[in-house]
Amino acid sequence: MFLNIVIFMILNVLMEAVNADGLSTSRLRGPHLARLELIGRFTKEDEPVRSLLDKMSLGTAIDLMINYVLRFYAKPCCYNDIVQYLWLLNDANKEELIDGLKEFIDSVIHQREQAGEDSDANCWAVIMNERLRRTIGNIDRMPREDRRKHVQLIIRGILQPNREQLAGTALAQLAAAILWNEWRVHGCMYRMVALTRALDIKSVQRDTLGYIMFPMPELCGRFNVGIVHYTEMVEVYEQAEKEISEALIGAYRNGAFMQVPNLVELADKMKRSAMSVGANELHRYLSALFAIDNIDEAVNTLHGSDDTIEWDLLTDNRDLSVIPSFERNIKQELDDIRRDTQQEFVDMTRLRHYLSQAIGSAGGAKGAGPEELGADVTLLKVHLEHCRQSYSVNEQQVISIMLLSLLLRVIFISYQYYRIFKGFFLKIHLVAKV
Repeated sequence: MFLNIVIFMILNVLMEAVNADGLSTSRLRGPHLARLELIGRFTKEDEPVRSLLDKMSLGTAIDLMINYVLRFYAKPCCYNDIVQYLWLLNDANKEELIDGLKEFIDSVIHQREQAGEDSDANCWAVIMNERLRRTIGNIDRMPREDRRKHVQLIIRGILQPNREQLAGTALAQLAAAILWNEWRVHGCMYRMVALTRALDIKSVQRDTLGYIMFPMPELCGRFNVGIVHYTEMVEVYEQAEKEISEALIGAYRNGAFMQVPNLVELADKMKRSAMSVGANELHRYLSALFAIDNIDEAVNTLHGSDDTIEWDLLTDNRDLSVIPSFERNIKQELDDIRRDTQQEFVDMTRLRHYLSQAIGSAGGAKGAGPEELGADVTLLKVHLEHCRQSYSVNEQQVISIMLLSLLLRVIFISYQYYRIFKGFFLKIHLVAKV
């Protein structure tokens, strides 16, 4: 009995504090956010505590959010205030929030424009709407007409004279997100190259940010762009190895022994980087096919050195969060992407490595004999079977592979390689059937 009285008194104090300014009249953000915070904290508790929400008459989370957006949409912090409470909404509530925003965009902004009121407020309304749609995941389900309207609103905001710089930065970020998605879908390789250069990635960042353009040149058929990109990547790792070695020597000479473990760890991290191995493999692969005219030199380049690669120890040094995103559950999504793509990338690089070595051995690379060819083909066969078991192939991928094999045949003929590779691919075909 006494406990119930204490709880009742606490609830009364909370209600007085939370409702001090009134939901419909307060022009301060605090009272509105206090309600959402209180609902969120009570929701995380066990059922006896959650049931107290029904006695507090705080309102529903969806009503509080819609009211907050309509009242404070012109503030740059509005999105950051709301996004941390979206977990309180179910799918139906999220659709209701999006519908409320759509109605708001269609009516309130139009009224502001007719009255000649603050144009920056209109920009922030567009920004808020677009950010929330991306976070909730509604952006992919929008009809084409609505998408076009959203893009037109963003463009109009960017072109608006006397617009504040903060709003312009947010609009430019949304425009970039739209553009790089379209470039990805349509394979606009040179646009992506220009975007990557605009990021001004320093040499020291190539290990963590080199993945941004990593598979695109060869997939889009821009082999010369790929050769340049992967050559630069290889040079970065070679230069890093040289500089780390010099730093180690300097540390020993100067008695700075505390720096040695960190330098050794950095050297191992760079040496075992999956990007380093992948860049080296693609550099040899594309250079041999599209940049080297001498057949013997091309075969030797494909075969590469006999250095052992510790595939199971390759590390993932990618910084996947360098570009801000408003997509929903982005942290979990990045973790899933990192886990799935790292192993796939290593398997793809390893398959390309075995294929290149086998082609080099079949072409009579320096130091390669029949025994080495047999060993290379065996490694290729085993890993190829592993890839078949690990990654499913749908019908569209099979068609793409068939078209790719036809393209490769034309390329090899034009570069006078077909005579060498015809026999080898026949061997691979027979091995794959065994």
